[in-house]
Amino acid sequence: MVSIIVPIYNVEQYVSRCIESILAQTYRDFELILVDDGSPDLCGTICDEYARTDSRVYVIHQENKGVSAARNAGISLAKGKYISFIDGDDYVEKDFFERIITQFTDKVDCVCFGYNSVDDNDNELGTLRYQTECFKLNTEKERCEFIANKLLQHRITWEVWNKIFRRDIIVNNKLRFLDNREIFAEDQLFCMCYCLYAKCILCTDDTPYNYVVHPGSIMANRKGKSYLKQIAYMTEQLFLHLSSNGCSWALQYFPLFHYLIVRNEIQVIQKDQNIDIRNIRNKILLEVVNQEFFFEQLKKMKPYKNHLFKLWGENSARIELSAIRFLINGKYTAMRIRNKLIRICR
Repeated sequence: MVSIIVPIYNVEQYVSRCIESILAQTYRDFELILVDDGSPDLCGTICDEYARTDSRVYVIHQENKGVSAARNAGISLAKGKYISFIDGDDYVEKDFFERIITQFTDKVDCVCFGYNSVDDNDNELGTLRYQTECFKLNTEKERCEFIANKLLQHRITWEVWNKIFRRDIIVNNKLRFLDNREIFAEDQLFCMCYCLYAKCILCTDDTPYNYVVHPGSIMANRKGKSYLKQIAYMTEQLFLHLSSNGCSWALQYFPLFHYLIVRNEIQVIQKDQNIDIRNIRNKILLEVVNQEFFFEQLKKMKPYKNHLFKLWGENSARIELSAIRFLINGKYTAMRIRNKLIRICR
């Protein structure tokens, strides 16, 4: 059975289409958990009506706590072998689960699939499609390198709604979403932690999920806005998870994880706000709360230069290392690094 968890907040315009696309599935062995996160519109009433007419539908009503708390509430109620997360303003093809669940074997711990981006009027905006590939993660090193080389390079996107997970891995390792009001990209942290315990990740070239891009979405309004403070806090939470959940073996990779995560945000700042590299360090000092932790991890990056060579080539990696040194102490030739960073960002 699949437990389908749908966090719902202020999506009255979209939620019926979402729910009906799930109830129309050709794959029938599922439970649908609708989590009304204190929505101020009629979402709660709509959810209750579906629950009255279909015994597979369960509704949770709670105060508004954010999407992370809504998903966590759904996890606590879930009973299925697998867990799927679907956002309340998205919808899926009628054979979605039939196409994806059949990809699971006893050895597969997660299936990742592509998606179609559409606007409010169902006009197609683009498609993300993976190549079909199975990643065997039998060793701790393989899991860490999968996180660094795939998730943190966005070769596999970090959203949870384009993946299906095994519930036993989530429950046995006490995986939950951190409060999205305190961190940015709570999906990314959840997926990284999940991969620490997975032994096989399967990517399929199927695209049965429809992601609705509308003006009110966070990502639609992402341009020009820095989430460095929240991203830095997220890396601290990852460090705590590795330190206290039987994953201390992964701490040797943590400085690399830290840099790859914050690097993406630094690039966003550089590209979207056109900030001079000389001022990025000042912005870090202004936004990051735990500066000592932030810079301490950057100072530990030198041993990972060979890993960076493999990711980007030797010349680009050396520029990256120079930029790291500049971010730490501000004593390197700022203009030279700035010009090279701009080429990387492009």
